[in-house]
Amino acid sequence: MEVIKVANMTNGLLVCPDYDYIVYFPSSYTAAGTPLYFPEFAVPVDLIKALLEERKAVFYDATVHENKELTDAFLKGVPTFLMALNRALHGTQGLLEKVKKGAKVCPWQTPDIVQHAVYRLPRHYYKFLKKCVRLFAPEKKGKLWLSIPENVELVVEKIDRRLNDNYDEIARLIKQKKSLKELQRAQ
Repeated sequence: MEVIKVANMTNGLLVCPDYDYIVYFPSSYTAAGTPLYFPEFAVPVDLIKALLEERKAVFYDATVHENKELTDAFLKGVPTFLMALNRALHGTQGLLEKVKKGAKVCPWQTPDIVQHAVYRLPRHYYKFLKKCVRLFAPEKKGKLWLSIPENVELVVEKIDRRLNDNYDEIARLIKQKKSLKELQRAQ
């Protein structure tokens, strides 16, 4: 089965310039007081469909921090989105029961990830995710559980500080079809 390559905007585009999809999980959404750990438009519908079809996806991002294994977007945003999608698959009560029995979307799952997916998720977005389940995977309702690393793998590369979220430079490199690995080899 083909693995789907997903670049997180912005730094992920340098890591994976030959992406299949672009997602938008900004690190700033993990700050205290943020209503949700990801924007509602973070994931394209076709990628949601692919995940519901149990296709494997590898998400790419980059950070400047040497000792950081995952970006904030990957620590909170992606797991919260997967929890919200699992909620659409199992219903709110079903999700809470599964979590109580030990189901996790990632090894570092915290109670706030569950709370964001259940209590902070806008009603209209939950209805949208339920519609995706009804359209693309009705037979998996109540059965499928999406998680990291089973369905989604996260890859984080180290990036030079001057490239970090440097939109102009990243746009130039994208137009030249250059990746982070090519830049590192050239140095």
